[in-house]
Amino acid sequence: MKKSFVLTTAVLLSLGMISACGTITNSSSEKASSSAAASSSAVASSSAVASSSAAASSSAASSSAAASSSEAASSAASSSEAAPSVKDGIRVAYGIVNSDLVARVEVTVKDSKVTAMDINETFFASEMAYIKDDAQLNGQTSETISVQVTGYDGSTSTKKYAKYLKIDGKVFTGAAYDAKYNGEVVKYTADGIADLFDYVNSSAANAQWYYTAVENHNISIVKNAAGDAFETAVVLGAVQNDGALFKADVNSTYWVQGSKYPLGWKGNVAKVKEALIGKALFEAPAITRDATSKVWSLGGVATGSTINAFDKYVALAVNAFNGTEGIVAHYAPFIHGKAILVGRTEMNVAADGKISYVAFNETFFCTYISVLSKTAAPAEAAYYSIDTAATDTAAAFTTYYAKYLKIAGKVFTGAVATRAAALSGEKGIYSADGISDLVTYVQAEEANAEWYYLAMRNNDISILKDAEGSAFTTPVSIAYPGDPFKADANNAYGYHGTTLAFNWKKNIAAMENFLVGKELTALLVGAKADTNTNPKNWYVDGVDTGATLSEFNQYMGFALTAYSYANL
Repeated sequence: MKKSFVLTTAVLLSLGMISACGTITNSSSEKASSSAAASSSAVASSSAVASSSAAASSSAASSSAAASSSEAASSAASSSEAAPSVKDGIRVAYGIVNSDLVARVEVTVKDSKVTAMDINETFFASEMAYIKDDAQLNGQTSETISVQVTGYDGSTSTKKYAKYLKIDGKVFTGAAYDAKYNGEVVKYTADGIADLFDYVNSSAANAQWYYTAVENHNISIVKNAAGDAFETAVVLGAVQNDGALFKADVNSTYWVQGSKYPLGWKGNVAKVKEALIGKALFEAPAITRDATSKVWSLGGVATGSTINAFDKYVALAVNAFNGTEGIVAHYAPFIHGKAILVGRTEMNVAADGKISYVAFNETFFCTYISVLSKTAAPAEAAYYSIDTAATDTAAAFTTYYAKYLKIAGKVFTGAVATRAAALSGEKGIYSADGISDLVTYVQAEEANAEWYYLAMRNNDISILKDAEGSAFTTPVSIAYPGDPFKADANNAYGYHGTTLAFNWKKNIAAMENFLVGKELTALLVGAKADTNTNPKNWYVDGVDTGATLSEFNQYMGFALTAYSYANL
């Protein structure tokens, strides 16, 4: 049986166990490197002082003695007060903003400065449970709670909210608050949770739990306290009222840009990011707000943003930059079945260095999502096609792929690709201005993998009719099994029954559970052996992980890279 051992980054790359996106580091070696750099800096500083002192003494001895003494003291003070620094990597913060919205702020740090940032937020329980009209129930009966609410203009109206919500497998029962509570009008309780709002607001981990449940569509309106599902799913209030569950989603109708609000939510958030990128956020910069224009200033510089949650976003960005909550993220593409998948590993690392939470997720790439038909040429969409020859068990067929994809505002043109055997599953090559091949672009660095993943997360990937983006008579959706993310409750990928060996989600859960409680100072390498009790399972140091997924060691590599981003 194989034991775990340390693999260098070069070896990991050569084995394809990690991508070039992440650099695996060791905390002690980074500290040693930092110490050596500081020491080198101090030596150089002392040399400069000595040189300056010598030059001065050749011109005026008495003055140079005083100057030399002063400069030496200054140098000593400078070398003993090294500039603050944080580790490179991607770190995350979660929290409540604007009374009752749950936000996620992701910060990429390089050389102790913010180089990239993502901000998104979702709605809280009352908005999710809001029943706008009977049509939302699709003719079904649901217990509701009627509450008189006051609008922004001071008008009052009676609104209905579903009594029962199911979140991540737990059923919550609602009742009206005596008075509006932090923007919420309905109090939801469950076993062990006296008030859902207080629970989510009590820690970053709890806010993360709620946000992730919404992200994975693990939130629904249910019939009763037993959590029975409706025959026809009831559309959540946030989708019915705001177009999408998340404000960064391209389908969101929340505070859209227009003549009255030229920035809208998305434009305001873009201004927040512009103001923070390039800064070292060891502490929050001075924040002020003009009483008349409502524009926020950061360090005395007007940002152009008027959004009420500006200061909350900054506070979360500061937390993420410093790794206050210990939440990290790593993005990487990897090869599965000779095609590309793009994954994210999110991890919580406690102050003692032990992992308290891990979430693996992944999404599909171009060849998968761009399939238009395997039966007949599309009536409207431009396409390229690939013929598959007949076999002993299957007839010949032709697959038609969308020729034009739009990803995060950029139009890509597809054509038949000829690739090495390992990537032969990526049958198309998509190119755009500045990007000759989307596959190699996403593989080149972590920021590119993150860009693709977040574009998919925001539903910002679409099939175009032509290069000009003309509208389809009948809308065409990207192709995936239920949802573009495998951890999503609606995704049917890899589900072949209840047996662990044939279930993607159960495999992922087994790996996540195996990592909790561990300190990742080296790669955990799994091995299979006929002598094991369960020979199909991966074992690490004699411990049965319960996972059978072929990419087990790749996931362990992703986990190690994510762990290295924790600012311990």
